[in-house]
Amino acid sequence: MKKFNKDKALNKLDNKNNSNIKRNTIIFSICILVFGIIYFSFARYEATNTYSLISGVVAEKKTIAQKMISLASNGVADLAYDGTDSLGEYGTPDNNLRYIGVNPNNYIYFNCSTSNLSEMNDSTCEKWRIIGLFNNIEDENGVVASRIKIVRAESLGIYAWDSSDSSVNSGWGINQWGPSTYEDSTSYEGADLMRELNTDYLGNITVGTDGKWYNHTNNTKSMNMPSNILNDSAQSMIQNIKWNTGSLSYDAGRFVSISSELLNVSYVYELERAQDFEQFCTGDYCNDTVIRTTTWIGKVALIYPSDYLYATSGGSTTNRDVCLSIKQYDWKETEVSDCQNNDWLFSNQYRWTLTPYHYTVTSEGSEGLVGAAAANNADDVYPTLFLKNNIVINSGDGSESNPYKLAKVSNYKILSGDLDTVGSEVKIADEEFYVIGQEDENHVKLLSKWNLNVGNNPKGTATNLQDSDVKGWDENKNNYGAVRFSDPSDYWGDGGNAVKLKPEYGSSFPAWVYTNKKENGIYIAEIAEYVDNYVTYLNQQGTYVTGRIINKDELVALGCNETTEHCDSDEGHGGTAPAWVYQTSYWTGTAYDDEELFTVYFNGNFYHLVAGDYWEGDVFGVRPVIILEK
Repeated sequence: MKKFNKDKALNKLDNKNNSNIKRNTIIFSICILVFGIIYFSFARYEATNTYSLISGVVAEKKTIAQKMISLASNGVADLAYDGTDSLGEYGTPDNNLRYIGVNPNNYIYFNCSTSNLSEMNDSTCEKWRIIGLFNNIEDENGVVASRIKIVRAESLGIYAWDSSDSSVNSGWGINQWGPSTYEDSTSYEGADLMRELNTDYLGNITVGTDGKWYNHTNNTKSMNMPSNILNDSAQSMIQNIKWNTGSLSYDAGRFVSISSELLNVSYVYELERAQDFEQFCTGDYCNDTVIRTTTWIGKVALIYPSDYLYATSGGSTTNRDVCLSIKQYDWKETEVSDCQNNDWLFSNQYRWTLTPYHYTVTSEGSEGLVGAAAANNADDVYPTLFLKNNIVINSGDGSESNPYKLAKVSNYKILSGDLDTVGSEVKIADEEFYVIGQEDENHVKLLSKWNLNVGNNPKGTATNLQDSDVKGWDENKNNYGAVRFSDPSDYWGDGGNAVKLKPEYGSSFPAWVYTNKKENGIYIAEIAEYVDNYVTYLNQQGTYVTGRIINKDELVALGCNETTEHCDSDEGHGGTAPAWVYQTSYWTGTAYDDEELFTVYFNGNFYHLVAGDYWEGDVFGVRPVIILEK
């Protein structure tokens, strides 16, 4: 195991010229308590040649999430001033915030034929509705965040969830939503409706080349596909998400009846997200050999059964607590009709949901309960999706007669500078960054200029903002803002295989192991909590970004030499990175092996060290990478 020699590193620094490292001087700070969270605002001396980014009207507008939180803070579960709508935080492990009641003010205009806000109306737009603000939602890149889920207010049409040839499951379809494989390892494309919603409905006509969608047994296509597909503007607002596709019929090896006494809403929510599953279809009508999966990455899906069940506010005869505690199958009973009658997602018709059940699929029935139906049935389809987090409410009050008008923030107006040039300095919400490259054609990567002041130093109270004095271990033998990466250090390691790497982190080292996921409410990687808090701060200032820490390949691209273990070029060290790359000591998110991570030291060293060792925690700090849309 490689240990870091501080004294040797400091000796190498003796001949080093550090005059190029600029410092910002903190003039004053203001501490504000908002919703029980302390935030700090700083006025700083601004270095010259720093380019500013501003967000135009963004600071004056609220995101949907900000609006929901603001409303919730002004009235517990029942918001009387909003009329008949109500919001509440309920007992799911994710603590989601949802709209509930008969007809809450959760309407938005979406898929509009105009981008002119003044021209958005019932004729130029579709009405969709906000289901809620959902926590711990993972996107296609593994970034976990709170995100807004919406559903179309009107049915797109009556279609099958899936159909099949008469020789497969008697033509009743296969209840596997996403792509998978057959038992013989050949590919399965996924359910017909999944493919229709994520190709044809997005303008890429693939399934409905004949103008029809599947709607009956034996691969029957006799229903016209919808003409009102999602346009480019609407699609630019959609986030690609990892959806859960667990089955309501299976829990840790035992069968669960749809009418089970245990199957109340919290249990439904749990099973939707369960990783245990029936690997193959079983039952009298099943002969397909498709392997069932529990997650799917895509844009357009359907509501979950729990979305419908949690949307009730209950009534005077049966209150909400009772509705959520009884088995969902009892919602059909007259004596608890308050449950379905005070639920805005109750459609009094058969509506498909995303969740399979045994060899069938769950649907919201006209009786008010969640039942099971063969996938080939023609039920109502209400497209459901998650919005990107850079969507703001421009106007409206969310009522059916005055829906929220949304705007996709182009995010940033560049006053000067070039986001395409590596090394350019930019400024976001009084925080300074260096451009380190392009994430993709629409996003740029920024490395914070300094480490975050996360405490663990003699300087004073942690701010979780950048600070030029907080450089981890530095030339003055300070260790300001130094933290452990994680404890235990080997959460990505797997001693049970030759590679010693858990499959979710790759198949070989070096491996990207940084994650902001949690287990039992605690961050797997301790460092991710600081990054997430920092991203939250930036977004509260009117910017819309995601964040992580830097990886080994990005540092190599900037000029760090993996062979000589140096970023600098002094004394033939072999590095070519600019000095700002190594003006602080900080962790990367790339593992060298099952214990050690690549690190950058303030004097140019590019080592790999133990992530959870307290000693190493005296050395390296948190230097976030921010991803923003250009």
